[in-house]
Amino acid sequence: MNKNNKNRVVPGPDLYRMLTDNSSDVLWTMSLDGHYDYMSPSVTALAGYTQEEASRLTIASFIVPEYVAYVQEILVSELAKPREERLPSKVLELQIIAKDGSIIDVEVSATWIYDEKGNPIGVQGSTRDIRKRKMALEALQESEERYRALVERSLDLIFIHDFNGNFIDANAAALKTLGYSKEDVKHLNFVSLMSGDQVAHAFELIRQILEKGGQTELTEFEVQTKDGRRIILETQSFLIYKNRKPYAIQGVGREITERKRALEEQRWTQEKLEMVVQQRTSELKEINKKLIQEIIVRKQVENELRISENSLRSQNEIMLKELESARLIQKALMPKEVPDFPRLAIDYRYLPLEAVGGDYFSFTPLEEGGLGVFVGDVTGHGVPAALFLSLVRSISNKACRKHGMTPGRYIELINNEVYRGMPSYYLTAMYGVFQHDREDAVTFTFARGGHPYPILYRRDTDQVEFVKTSGNLLGWQENRNFMETTISMKRGDRLFLYTDGIPDTVNPRNEMLDSQQEYFDLFRDPDSCELSKKLDAIINDVMRFKEGVPLVDDIILIGVEVI
Repeated sequence: MNKNNKNRVVPGPDLYRMLTDNSSDVLWTMSLDGHYDYMSPSVTALAGYTQEEASRLTIASFIVPEYVAYVQEILVSELAKPREERLPSKVLELQIIAKDGSIIDVEVSATWIYDEKGNPIGVQGSTRDIRKRKMALEALQESEERYRALVERSLDLIFIHDFNGNFIDANAAALKTLGYSKEDVKHLNFVSLMSGDQVAHAFELIRQILEKGGQTELTEFEVQTKDGRRIILETQSFLIYKNRKPYAIQGVGREITERKRALEEQRWTQEKLEMVVQQRTSELKEINKKLIQEIIVRKQVENELRISENSLRSQNEIMLKELESARLIQKALMPKEVPDFPRLAIDYRYLPLEAVGGDYFSFTPLEEGGLGVFVGDVTGHGVPAALFLSLVRSISNKACRKHGMTPGRYIELINNEVYRGMPSYYLTAMYGVFQHDREDAVTFTFARGGHPYPILYRRDTDQVEFVKTSGNLLGWQENRNFMETTISMKRGDRLFLYTDGIPDTVNPRNEMLDSQQEYFDLFRDPDSCELSKKLDAIINDVMRFKEGVPLVDDIILIGVEVI
């Protein structure tokens, strides 16, 4: 035996425990289901937890949520490999949540724990605080970015100003756009470039940047050049540091004067076109009302003639058979049941005219994970309308297969098919897709062509509003673009989709149910009743309003509530 090793101390469990308990890094072990079995006492200094509290943590509660799926993916991927191909250790940069809720940047080093048979039974590792190192790297990166932006002579406007709005420096593009020289910059400030309201907004932006370190969204300012012209700049600014302390604010901008002017002209043109469409739609509604009144009068005359003219009886029987066939066609086109979709309650009411109508709707669960809803209204009634509905259903199924997740393209396809295949018919329609988003809310993205606006009811404010977006009648012009609009709905919010049979309802005084306040009151729900009862209440209110006057059009009413 070597004499030098005679009195050698062999490390025992107590020595390993002492080293673990006194390490500045947090040493830990974790089972494969994500529960921590042990954390060294340094977890208190790092994150504020006691050892007892730390032993109750899981990886999902200790790590910032954005990193949980990433870590779990690594664990699953490595476990699927044979042991000889498995990484012996892994170093990751993550963020953890301290007991007080603050976020801490850490470096995690992990290795596998195996049993006697060589099977992985857990993970052991260490967690180290790297906030100081991260801050140093970020400061260095910010300094390098500032140098690179100024030296490379970016085509964008790059400028630096202090926290009082006094400019320190600007690149050649900024000087050229504003018409100033390098020497002029030292004498410029917010007041010399902007109006009073703009100056106040700029100083508020400085306050936000000092709090958050930078802007998350672009900001527009109207500034005056040296020769007196007014131009519009789109800017984004952030803090820059010197000796690890906030030193000034650097901004990057570009002139968007012409783009804004073009957008304004486009908006004006769109509003003008929308006014023309609304006017034409109003005229068509008035014509339709007169036609319906004529149809009612004609039906009364036909009833009188039917009694006195036996020769018309056989023709009438044929017509009734055709109408019955059309009703059967129309009934077959309608949904048989409401689809199940997570976190949504869906119900509908359908009130057809005595004659065959032209309204149609459908629900389509999409393979991509959404629920498509289509509502359409064919101009006219009777057998032609029912046959046209068959065409619409075929086209909508085709559109759903191709563009189920893109409502704008969906409506565009239907518009082109109707224009080419049924040039003498028009259709109002709306198609939208319900989806779940990451904030556990529900989004609804839709496009419309001449169809009544959806109505949105916000539960927390008891407010009702139209969800507006533009779109022409389908079949009017070929190759039209249709705008998509997206809304977010929280628990308790409701969306109502319908055809114009509701707002076009008339009473004996020839008044229509289209007053906005009176119309919105139909959908308000301060008593929080069930969705199905609310749909019944809306229909009952419509029936009371018309006071026995026959319906002028089919009624489709669909209610969707986030639960």
